[in-house]
Amino acid sequence: MNIRSDYLFNSKIIGLDHADYILLVGTNLRTEAPILNSRIMRHVENKGIQVDVLGVSPDLNFVYDHIGTSPSTLEQILNGTHPSSERLRKAKLPMIIVSSKALERSDGEAILNNVKKITKEFKVINQETKWNGLNILQNYASTVAACDIGIPQY
Repeated sequence: MNIRSDYLFNSKIIGLDHADYILLVGTNLRTEAPILNSRIMRHVENKGIQVDVLGVSPDLNFVYDHIGTSPSTLEQILNGTHPSSERLRKAKLPMIIVSSKALERSDGEAILNNVKKITKEFKVINQETKWNGLNILQNYASTVAACDIGIPQY
């Protein structure tokens, strides 16, 4: 890894307060990041924010759309044939949260590459608004430091 934004939670936790759409990829926030889960739950209940989940269908304590379990769903989003494509297109500050566990899979590199293509196509990373909605949820506190010094993680 040589691009730092490819392994950070770029929009920070405070970014959840501004996001108007969230796509969760391969994560169960209730067990991996309970604080994020509770913040998203609050925004779903208070603001009606749309959350889509790709991967297992976890009990997150808030309403979301389960959009599939296959990484091919990312390709459908990218080519505009999936309903999530329209939600991403309409969002002003979309956020994608990808679990590092999803990137550890044998097809993890393809998952990250498709997510990065989505970030460009749907302005998840937008230089004009200084918004970076691409977030990698690391499961170990030391992972970011290891990546910073050049130790590959996935």
